[in-house]
Amino acid sequence: MVTPAPGVTVKLIAGAVDGVAGPILQPATDPVYLDIELAPGAGWLYSLPPGHNAFAYAFEGALTIGEGEDARPLSAQEMAVLGGGDVLKLQAGDAGARLIVVAGRPLREPVARYGPFVMNTKQEIMQAFTDFQEGRF
Repeated sequence: MVTPAPGVTVKLIAGAVDGVAGPILQPATDPVYLDIELAPGAGWLYSLPPGHNAFAYAFEGALTIGEGEDARPLSAQEMAVLGGGDVLKLQAGDAGARLIVVAGRPLREPVARYGPFVMNTKQEIMQAFTDFQEGRF
């Protein structure tokens, strides 16, 4: 648990905050997974790793995400797919907020999906179905 700013508590699952690293490391995607609690009116700036794709999901309260003209409200049970930029600005509303921020380096691999299976090719999907039907999962 890290307290990077007044009224801000972060549980680190993956990534780093203020020099403290989370327990999950995966070099291929360099994931960031933060469980953030913002006290009423608290704000925080977080530097995302360059080139990462990211999203934020609020599950309690409400906040504003972004800065200036790009700032947008984010309420409980809403997700924001984050655009480019290196700094993420979070500002809690009057009741505070709780959210997760998830980011990772894109793999740039093809994606094939069908039903519950996600693989890289149609052939891998077909093999996954066969493996499932024959009890090899």
